[in-house]
Amino acid sequence: MKLNQKTASILLSLVISARATSFLFSKLCLTTMSAYSLISMRFITAALIMLFIFRRHILSYFNINDVKKGFLFGTLYFFTLLCEHLGLKTTNSGTASLLENLAIILVPLAEAILSRKYPEKKNILCAILALSGVIFLSTKGQSLEFSRGELYLLCSAVFYSTAIIVTGRLSTQGDAFNMGFFQVCTIAFWSTLSALLSGNYTFPSSTGQCLMVLVLAAVCTCFGYTLQPVAQSIVSSEKAALFCSINPLIAGILGTVFLHESFTPFSICGALLILISFIIR
Repeated sequence: MKLNQKTASILLSLVISARATSFLFSKLCLTTMSAYSLISMRFITAALIMLFIFRRHILSYFNINDVKKGFLFGTLYFFTLLCEHLGLKTTNSGTASLLENLAIILVPLAEAILSRKYPEKKNILCAILALSGVIFLSTKGQSLEFSRGELYLLCSAVFYSTAIIVTGRLSTQGDAFNMGFFQVCTIAFWSTLSALLSGNYTFPSSTGQCLMVLVLAAVCTCFGYTLQPVAQSIVSSEKAALFCSINPLIAGILGTVFLHESFTPFSICGALLILISFIIR
């Protein structure tokens, strides 16, 4: 898949937008399902869908190095998802969104340390604007409610930041689509193994939850995870981190529309700050 900088940026924004819907569906499914089980069912379903649709491409361009890279990406994202789900059980969605999206700041800092190069002033400004927007969107002018879930979410932010950096550095060589597929398979493997070892493999308790798992698999995973390595083979890790701010923006809109959550003046300010950060990027 040949992309230029512009189309890769658009693809990455769509990928993260698709993943943003997972907060809504995961929160609802976790009322009766364990975190391991939900991740397992979501990613097994996604892997089967992708294997059925793209089996020719996957087999034609199969390479053991792509498998290794996909395994590494998938392991990092598994721990990101696990910490996120465990955090969502005891933490409100606003706090969860804020803590996990600290990747906006963590990734540029880590890249600066690794490359021993001071970040560009424009990137620093964009990161500050985006993070400020996330804070406004997440808090809505109210104080954050911290619980034991905050530690899980901070760990999720660290794993997420690491995944973005590693994906950006390793996805430039090889078939990025296949890396994304094996990434999904790896997450399915680790989550299923964890669910079975814990002896707590639970299934959806209603038709509605079954549909939610299907949406999580088809939209949030097949599209939302598989194509991130493809986009990041072109887009730098620092810019990819800025796209994290889309997550709480979409989550806030969905919460307002479907969960009847309030969209306060602070939310509007947050959305504007995020949009400004993308305009000047």
